[in-house]
Amino acid sequence: MATLVALDHADPVTDAEALRKAVQGWHAYFWVAFIPFILLLAVGTKLEHVIVQLAHEVAEKHVAIEGELIVQPSDDHFWFNRPQIVLFLIHLILFQNAFEIAYFFWIWVS
Repeated sequence: MATLVALDHADPVTDAEALRKAVQGWHAYFWVAFIPFILLLAVGTKLEHVIVQLAHEVAEKHVAIEGELIVQPSDDHFWFNRPQIVLFLIHLILFQNAFEIAYFFWIWVS
C-alpha cells in the first residue's frame, strides 16, 4: 500500500524521489499508458465509420461525373455533430504519446 510522503521543496531531486516512492505500489504509469491506446481505438473506429458512411452515400448516387465533387462532407457523421471533438482527441493522443516518450527518456537518463 502506498503512503503519503511530505515533500521538502528545498531539494527537487529529493522531492522527485519521494514522490516516486509514494506511488511505487500503484503501478499507475502502467495503467495510464493504456489511455492513449483506448482513445486511439475509439477515434480510429469513428473515422473508419465516417469513411464508410461517405462511401455508402456515394454508392447510393450511382453516378460519377468527372471533375464534380461527389463526396459531401458533413458534421452529421461525427459525435454530437462536432468534428472538433475528434480533432481534440487526436491532439490529446499525440500529446500523451510525446509525454510518454519524454518520460521514458527522462527515466532512462536519470
